[in-house]
Amino acid sequence: MKTPDLEWATQRSLASLVEWGEYHPGPTLSLGLALTLVLGIIDYLTGIELAFAIFYLLAIIPVTWVAGRDHGLVVAIACTVAWVLANLFQGRDYSNLLVPYWNLGVWMLAFILVALLLGGLRDAHMRVRVLARTDPLTGLVNRRHFRELAELELARALRSGESISVAFLDLDRLKTVNDRMGHQIGDTVLVTIARTIRSSVRAIDQVGRVGGDEFAVILVNTSAAQAQEIFTRLVRDVDTVARARGWPISLSIGVASFLHPPESVDLALNRADELMYQAKQAGGKQTCFTTVEMKEPVWTGMRRREPGAPVELGGRGSRFQRVDEG
Repeated sequence: MKTPDLEWATQRSLASLVEWGEYHPGPTLSLGLALTLVLGIIDYLTGIELAFAIFYLLAIIPVTWVAGRDHGLVVAIACTVAWVLANLFQGRDYSNLLVPYWNLGVWMLAFILVALLLGGLRDAHMRVRVLARTDPLTGLVNRRHFRELAELELARALRSGESISVAFLDLDRLKTVNDRMGHQIGDTVLVTIARTIRSSVRAIDQVGRVGGDEFAVILVNTSAAQAQEIFTRLVRDVDTVARARGWPISLSIGVASFLHPPESVDLALNRADELMYQAKQAGGKQTCFTTVEMKEPVWTGMRRREPGAPVELGGRGSRFQRVDEG
């Protein structure tokens, strides 16, 4: 019986193979054809008495699962050809001239059916996987998959020693939009803001919707100054969009830039989450930044400030930047 960890690891491995095959269909097909050739030689060497045709599935199944149905069909036809050639070179005699053609048709049909059925199963698996990882409204990754991506990015940063920035973003007054303008407008707001966030960062950066009105972003190999520039501009862009459409919304953002990658995803996400709530408590429509140099810096709280003045946070390099009212 599989343990939950083993089952999860197995699913991740199968999914990783599929993702690799999608980006490398050529090498996958080449490996499948090479394996078909090897199987054909083995088929010939085993002689007439031993049935070997079923083993051609060892080439058809992995290629179909990794690279897709079309590539699986190519290998299925190649396996049929290899099986026919092996039989011809063995000099097998038949009682009727139609027998080899019958056998050819049967095995070709069997190989093609395996490729078609497994290809359909693979496509269904991929659709379910996409649905399980994607927020259906905004098209961004959901909370669960964002955490998986965060773990991968953190592991990569730990290996390379690169800096990494994590941000939590909260949409201010979305409830007001829903109450006054309706939930359909509220959904439009979420989709628009999601697109604005996605377009504000690079393709290699990770963006997810992690709550009803909350988003998260991971900027890889990004300095604290670069992260500050990106999110300060994002707050202004959202404010411009909101004003143009008459939406009473804004963004509150917490950004933690780690000069040395933290050992825990929870540490990185929790730090950015704390900063985001500090930004909301300070009035919203602003970004709170901190630069983390130690693995586990001490958080000492927020100081009092005068309305409209810059906000300083206790702790190393923490500060607010507010978008002024137009």
